[in-house]
Amino acid sequence: MEAKRIAIIDDEPCILDNLTDLLEGEGYQVLAAADGREGLRLARTGAPDLILCDVRMPHLSGHDVLEALRADARTAAIPFIFLTANSAHTDVRSGMNLGADDFIVKPYASEDLLRAVEARLLRQRALAEQRERALSGLRAQLVSVIPHELRTPLGAILGFSEILRDEWHMLPPEVIREMLGDILASGRRLERFVENYAAYTYLTARAHEAAPAAPAWTPQPEERLAAVAARTAARHARSADLFVDIAPEPLPISEDLSAKLVEELLDNAFKFSPYGSPVRLSVLREGGEAVVEVEDQGRGMQPHEAAQVGAFVQFGRELHEQQGLGLGLAIARLIAHVHGGRLGIGSLGEDRGACVRAAVPYPAEA
Repeated sequence: MEAKRIAIIDDEPCILDNLTDLLEGEGYQVLAAADGREGLRLARTGAPDLILCDVRMPHLSGHDVLEALRADARTAAIPFIFLTANSAHTDVRSGMNLGADDFIVKPYASEDLLRAVEARLLRQRALAEQRERALSGLRAQLVSVIPHELRTPLGAILGFSEILRDEWHMLPPEVIREMLGDILASGRRLERFVENYAAYTYLTARAHEAAPAAPAWTPQPEERLAAVAARTAARHARSADLFVDIAPEPLPISEDLSAKLVEELLDNAFKFSPYGSPVRLSVLREGGEAVVEVEDQGRGMQPHEAAQVGAFVQFGRELHEQQGLGLGLAIARLIAHVHGGRLGIGSLGEDRGACVRAAVPYPAEA
């Protein structure tokens, strides 16, 4: 197995030399930098598995180094341990807020430092294995689900197109109109498949970034999101079932993602609730959070189902006919997650519906 690579950034030569000897003696490969600028360069070019960094250095402090690393997608996920002579709460907290994984206070025992290094490397390996298992499961689901989602609408498009090409002169206008409607509906199903797959891929990449996304705003949500809600209800022929309450408070989510969040939550509610039953959308501010909530009166969701919300999961498919990839709630959860928020799913009782609630924090100054 290849030796793990550790970058050490410290402007005190004796500490740098001692740490290098200690870690190399344990079989690690060491990248040593005598200041923050050189350490930042080594971190970006040397692909270390872990970084040990002094806090107080001239020119570029440890906090500056960490902030730059967390802002760079290439280095954002590297475990980072501060070495500091100051154990004050404010110093530790400021480092943790930037995304530090641990603090070691000087002077330290060699055994304590080695245990901290090993613990962070083990955690990083566990996370990598967890991601690989998730990717393996995703690949297996892709193999089983995506061919069906492609072939079904493509079959309708190709089949009806061939009939219209070869037999149009023998078909009555109402039959032609019906076939064209089926072709259009199948094309839109394919379009939605592509959009959701692209959104899920993009949001999954964003979710692996170290810090929540910087706020982008939907300045007038009542107008934009009401239009999205109306289109989604119309797609399900459920316009009369939709009830909307949207506050004029700007949302700390981009217009595209807030629209996607509302669309997916409503699409899920319409899909799993009976025609003629109300579906309620509310968008409001509760304290320091923006809350998007959708409530329906469908079959609801069991607690174990809510806990398993993820890509390509369609609950109860053996009992309830479904179309689509099962990406809707997974996308909604990712939108909340990349903005530092959360998605909650609650049941209103057996066959009495569900309430899905996305909460995203406002920036501290907002």
